[in-house]
Parts: sequence; structure tokens; C-alpha cells
Amino acid sequence: MRQLVLTAFLLGSLAMTSAQITPVSHAAFYPYGPGTGDILDPTADDSTSGPQALSTAFPFFGNTYNELFVNTNGDISFGVAVTSYTPRPFPVTNNRVLAVYFTDIKTSNGGRSGYIYHRETTDAAILARATGDIQTAFPADHGSFVATWVYIATWHEVGLYDESGYGGNLRNTFQLVLITDGQKSFTLYNYARIDFLQGETNGGNGATGTGPNPAQVGINGGNGVHYALHPYSRTTNLYNLPTWTDPAVPGPPGRWTRRTDLATVGDAIESLEVFSTVKGTGQSVYDAWAASPGAEIRHVKCPILDLWDTLPIKLVKVVLNTPDGDKEFLFNGENSNKFDWFSKSRMLSSSYDDISTEPQNFFSIPGETNVKRRFYLSRSHNGCEGDLGWMMVAEGGYTSGFCWWERVSTYNLPYIKYSKRSGYARWAYVDECANSNGGCAQTCNNNVGSFTCSCPAGYVLNADGFACDDVDECANSNGGCAQTCNNNVGSFTCSCPAGYVLNADGLNCDDVDECANSNGGCAQTCNNNVGSFTCSCTTGYVLNADGFTCDDCATAYSGLRPASNFGFHQGHCFWSSNRHQRLTYAAALQACQSHGGTLIMIKDSATHTFIMNHLKRKSVKGRRERRFWIGLDDINDENVYLWNDGTPLGAFNRWKSTAPHKIRDCVTLWKKPKRAPRWYIKPCSNSYPYICQLGVSGSK
Repeated sequence: MRQLVLTAFLLGSLAMTSAQITPVSHAAFYPYGPGTGDILDPTADDSTSGPQALSTAFPFFGNTYNELFVNTNGDISFGVAVTSYTPRPFPVTNNRVLAVYFTDIKTSNGGRSGYIYHRETTDAAILARATGDIQTAFPADHGSFVATWVYIATWHEVGLYDESGYGGNLRNTFQLVLITDGQKSFTLYNYARIDFLQGETNGGNGATGTGPNPAQVGINGGNGVHYALHPYSRTTNLYNLPTWTDPAVPGPPGRWTRRTDLATVGDAIESLEVFSTVKGTGQSVYDAWAASPGAEIRHVKCPILDLWDTLPIKLVKVVLNTPDGDKEFLFNGENSNKFDWFSKSRMLSSSYDDISTEPQNFFSIPGETNVKRRFYLSRSHNGCEGDLGWMMVAEGGYTSGFCWWERVSTYNLPYIKYSKRSGYARWAYVDECANSNGGCAQTCNNNVGSFTCSCPAGYVLNADGFACDDVDECANSNGGCAQTCNNNVGSFTCSCPAGYVLNADGLNCDDVDECANSNGGCAQTCNNNVGSFTCSCTTGYVLNADGFTCDDCATAYSGLRPASNFGFHQGHCFWSSNRHQRLTYAAALQACQSHGGTLIMIKDSATHTFIMNHLKRKSVKGRRERRFWIGLDDINDENVYLWNDGTPLGAFNRWKSTAPHKIRDCVTLWKKPKRAPRWYIKPCSNSYPYICQLGVSGSK
């Protein structure tokens, strides 16, 4: 059983000595950690920072707050600290919470289970970034927003609560950014790493970080009604937060952005559009795209309707603006479609009593409405008696209707009722889809009195209402593909470049380990890289031009003899000529270049020691020679010495004297028994033995 922990709330967080951490590099994250001015909270379990005084009041759900609490378990709260390690499903009363990743987190164990950093800031660079992020997220509504204050809280590599240990290597890194201009406020939830879903409590597995109660991600207004949830909240999709892209609000992967100052913010945080019905045409609000000539248009179609089936809608609010004040209606939107949510059985609350006090009315908000009861009235012509009458088209059965003519048995529907003889005549609906598919390019849906065309997944209905146009899935966030998105007619596929294979999820690309199959074709060592591989050779061997096979120096450079004069150092072959192979400096350099090298470039003491030891080997022909050309000269610019590859002479040298000769241009290695080897300047036209360094090119 988990022990009860009594937490003493301090008046402020301790500004602890900064831990030596490496902040994550993620496009969504704001700077944090050592050097940013962050407060580092003491490591703890189920604790809080204590009240953090704010220099600017933060607007939140209709109220403003001058302090906040940064809580261990992945959330920030207003008014009171939240130390609970069990998140209750939103909405809840009293607690005003920004749940970035609300679950049982533990940062004790001396920092081995992560750290929590936070600070408020008015730094100009941070404010400019915050301003840009909000203007990008809401270009139409908040394109002129300018941030004046920011608060950043970061949970860096925090671990889960685990009574048997500290969650192994499972770590989560996430961040909350509060932004305001003093009136409007916004929150950014940023995610870089998610390894566990929940702690060991509430049925969780401390070893795997899984369980039946994954973390809650969302916003709670504290009044039991208003809240917002991330679509991945309390699901195993939480693992995908670092790469998730918000389809509704532009921003980098791994970010969830919402506005938080409004008093009546619902699950969608802010209304998409205000719309009304069409006046004078009798059109349905869902289909009112146009009206007959002369009609007064007072309607635009709300864009959320076409997305209804793809959204996790829980509540639907209708607000009517009237001269006497706004009237609000709240409906249960769970498991609904764009038509059936508006019903009396789904209504949760209303500020307008008249909606339920008129039994004769269909369920509607009083005002203009379109009910399927149609009347055709005629007047007598020139006083002709008996010519007055009425006719009703009945399309639904109302056995207990308010008016007598409404009481129609559903068994007899549909029918036409008329007054002259109080009779009726039944008729059949026309199935428009039976004739040439109604003209629809794909699917024809027959409805009562009309029909609609629709399209399968991967297509969108054309504005003409009949044709289907291909959806370019790749145009939106690259279709979710990690590498290449290929749009096809009616669908799309992801693909990967050479060296990668498509993951089973169809989106991501995994590196191919070429070395796992026949050593990648390498004769000796295969080195797997991300997206490719290379072959390499063991000491004493060099890689051939084919990139796969290896040869010893004598085999690789068979044109140089004697073979006993080869040596190997720092991945290169070296060869020294014998006493009979004497050339001028230029001829010696050309000889080395013809075999893919230069004269030896002794740029460090290790190479100098190697070549001196090489010339002492008894198997080396010509080892007793005193002078050898090396690849250093000042031919092009007097006293500016360059190696054969064009690099200048560095700090290392072995001049015989401190000042080289100013007239002669080419350098030799001079050795004499019982004396340290030195470098001498000699005329380039002299002929001496020489030493080649192979596998490099002389570019000077």
C-alpha cells in the first residue's frame, strides 16, 4: 500500500543549485534549465512549488489570478495546490487546473528521476516568440495579438512513481507555456518525450509505465461544466504526443495550443463561427448554401458540421443573442451526429423556459422554424362558393397531435389530406438514385423527398454536389509521413529513401541495418549508419576503390617496389624509396601522386616518430640514406611553407635551426647517427630518395 505523504507547502519554491542537465532540442520547446533564470523545485513526490506570485494577473475562465502552483504530478493550478496523484475525469469542480500530463510522477531520488523548472519572464526574445506562436496559431482571430508576459514550466526527464524502484529508464519531458497580453490568455502544451502512461498506483505497472488509467491531458475551468481535453487524453495514444500535429490549430509537432481566458470555454475552447438560418426560403439550416432570388440570406454553414463524425464531441452549446439577453442551451453531444444532437432528450440545461412549455410545438427553439407540415391554401374565385379549401402534406405520424388534423396514424403515411371530402390519398416517394445513380459520381443517398451525393474516403464532394475530387492528403502535414508522402487518387502512401524501410504503422521510416545481411558485403568490418553503411579495414589494410574489399599496402600499391619498404600509420600506407631511386623534388612528388598520394606530410610528432622507426627497420631498403624528400615547400611564396595538400605548416616542426633558409625552397628529412633527425631546406633540383604518403591527394 502506498504510504501517505504529508506535504508542507512553502511560501515559495527554493531556488536550488542548478542541476547539470542538457535541455531537449525540440522545435516546440521554449528555453529552460540552467542559465535561463528558472527556479528549480526540490525533488519530491506529490508536492508543489507553493504559491508563485505573478507580476501580471493571468486571465483564466473569466477570472484573473495573481499566483499559481506548479505541481509535481504534471499540472499547474490556480487558487489552490493540487497534490493528488489520481486525476479525476474532467470536468470537476473547484480545481482550476492546466493538466499538461497529469499522472503519478516522482522526482525524488536526488534528481535521478528528473527535475521541474519554472519562471515568469518578460524577456524581449521570449515575448517575440510567444507573439509569433499565437499569431501563427490563430491568424484570423488574433493576428494582432502581442504578448506582454510569459510563464514557462518544464518537467525535464521526470520519472513515474514506483514503489519497487524509480521506473527504470522510463522518462517523460513536457512543458507548459502561459501567454497573455493582460486581457487574452493562451496555453501551449509542448511534448518532447513520453515513455510512460501512468505511475504504479491505480493499477499501474511500475516496470512498464502502463495501466488502466493513463495520464489526463486537458484544461479544467473548475465549475464542473467547462473544460477541454486533448484527443489523446487517457489513451495509449499519449506515446505519440511528441509527434502529434494539431489539425485545427497550426503549430509545430508536439504542441497543443488553446485560448483560456473566456468564461464559457467548452471542449473546442472557442466558437468556430456564429450562424443563423435562412429567412424567407424554408430551407434546412444544414443545407442552406443559397436562396431563391430576392430572399434575404442570413445564414452561413458552420464548418464544424462536416467534421462532426471525426471530433470527440461531448457537449454542444447553442447561444441565441436576443434584445433581452443571451439564451444558452446545453446538449449532450456524445455519440451524436450533426442532426440528432438537437433533441429534447439530449438537452442538459437551458436558460429559456419556453422551450419545454408548449406541448403543441415540435422540439425547437422558439422563433422561426421549419417543421414538415405543409399547407396549401386557396381562396374562392370571384365569390364562387364551395371553392374554399385546404390541403395538407403529412410526412410524419403524430397520433397525439395538438390539432385534429395532426392525428395521423403512421401506418397510413405518407399521404395527402384535403378538406373537401376529408379524405386522403397515399403516394410513393421517388427514388432519385434509381435513375443513373442520381447523377452522382460515386454514392447516391436517397432521402425522403430528396437525395444527396457522397464520396468514399480519400475524396471530397465537389461544389457541384455531384462529382468527387481527390483529397491531397500530402498537402496537410505531409500526410503524417516521416519522409516522402505520395498522393494517389483516393488515397496516399508513405515511402522512405534508400537505407530505410517503412515502419508497420505506414508512416515512419526505420533504418535498415545493412550489416546484418552478409556483413553488408564488406570483406572485413561493416559500420551501420542511419540511412546507409560503410566498410572499413583492420590495421595494416586499406579499403579498395570498390568500397568493400581490403588489401595490405604492398598489394594495394603493387606498382611501388620494394614491397618491404611499406609501412602503415593512422589509416594510411607509407613507402620509402631505396638508394637507387633518387629524384628531384618535383619528380618525387609526381611519382607519389601517380600512385594516389603525396610526399609524406609530417604534421605531428606521432607521424615523425613513426617514420623514424620505419627507417630503422632492417627490412627497409635504403634505410641508411641520410636525406629524404618530404611534402613541404615554399615554392609559390617565399618563406610561406605549405604541405602538398595545400595546408600551411602548423606549430609542429623539426627545423635544424629556428629560421629556415630564405632562398632554397624544398624540405628534406635529414638523419645522422647519434643525432636527432631534423628538417633541412635544399634546392628543389637536387635528387634524393623520397617517402610517399598514400591514399591522399596533393591539391596545392
